[in-house]
Amino acid sequence: MMFRLLVSIALLAGCTSENPGFRSDGSPIPASDTIDTDGLVPLPDGEPVARDLPAPLDAFGCKPGIFLGCHNPTTLERCNDKGTGVVLESCHPYLCNATHERCNQCDPTAKPFCSGDSVVSCSEAGLPVTKTCPDECIEGKCKDCVKKAFYKDGDGDGFGNPSTKTITCEPPAGFLQNAGDCDDADPDAHPKQQGYFTKPTLGQNNFDYNCDNWEQKKIPAKVNCQMSANGVCVGHGWATYVPGCGQTAPFVMCQKGPGGQGCFPSLTISFEKQPCR
Repeated sequence: MMFRLLVSIALLAGCTSENPGFRSDGSPIPASDTIDTDGLVPLPDGEPVARDLPAPLDAFGCKPGIFLGCHNPTTLERCNDKGTGVVLESCHPYLCNATHERCNQCDPTAKPFCSGDSVVSCSEAGLPVTKTCPDECIEGKCKDCVKKAFYKDGDGDGFGNPSTKTITCEPPAGFLQNAGDCDDADPDAHPKQQGYFTKPTLGQNNFDYNCDNWEQKKIPAKVNCQMSANGVCVGHGWATYVPGCGQTAPFVMCQKGPGGQGCFPSLTISFEKQPCR
């Protein structure tokens, strides 16, 4: 009887919490009583992978949805909706945030950028932060300034298209303060143009090259020969009718008559196009 009592005491002593192989109630701790994340199949980006808990843990389970840890820098472990297994969630392209028990929603190391008149940055906690600027956002910073009107110069002639007006602190690339371009697809068409052309503008298909809203003919009349005060015969013009812009018609120069007397249209005729602007 005494022998059996000693054996029982010895067994109870081996089952105390001092023995790492047993629980405090004397029951053995299964080798699978922890969530082993080694050897998991790599997680495809954006596709959660579920894994059941080992059978001995089914009796204990976990709180559904609770954060369990970071499986790797871009993958998060969470308890599934039933509380019986682990779900792996991809945080790509951002990192798993163990401190805040979630995936980052942005990159804290990224530079701030402008979104309209607001600065968008990423906090140390991995959350986007938006700050509205009182005036304007330029290169990721709020800037105080006096706003001005700028116009896009699509053809590089130094004049902008009035329909592309933007009011800002600094001109965007390709914008300037000069406006009034009537054809922003043709560098020859702009205010103060002094030249004349025999082909229509590239964008508007007209001859208003100086943007004054009408087509001015360079030679608006038929030939009219005149003798100057110093005896020089001057003049040239259209032989029979005045053509429209870009149209072809007979054209003559003036010359002195036989013996140098008088000033008359030449008998030599060329065919020319009417230049306009």
